[in-house]
Amino acid sequence: MQVEFSAGTAPDRLAALLLWVVCLDGVTLTWNLRTDRVLTVAATARNRAGLEFGLTASVGLAELGVVVAGQSAVKVGPFRLVPSVVEPVTFEEVSRLVHLGRAVARRQGVGHVEAA
Repeated sequence: MQVEFSAGTAPDRLAALLLWVVCLDGVTLTWNLRTDRVLTVAATARNRAGLEFGLTASVGLAELGVVVAGQSAVKVGPFRLVPSVVEPVTFEEVSRLVHLGRAVARRQGVGHVEAA
């Protein structure tokens, strides 16, 4: 089963992906900064019945308060992302992006903001 989280604010999309993966087994998380400056977080996992899931959530760097000039590595909060490189990531690192996105949303007065 493939699930893409595309509704809501950037932090809400990432948080929705994390909420799903805590209920699944064998979770693998990756992220990839695409050349169009969209960060895609992907998860693969399975449920207890063995059904496999592919989950994705994408956020524009601008939604995380990042302005990019040029094609080199990008600093997003404490993370250094290189375009077009798929990297393994932890639940905690994605959670930090959720918090970063919510802080940006609060500053900009955008969308529904809750604590993670």
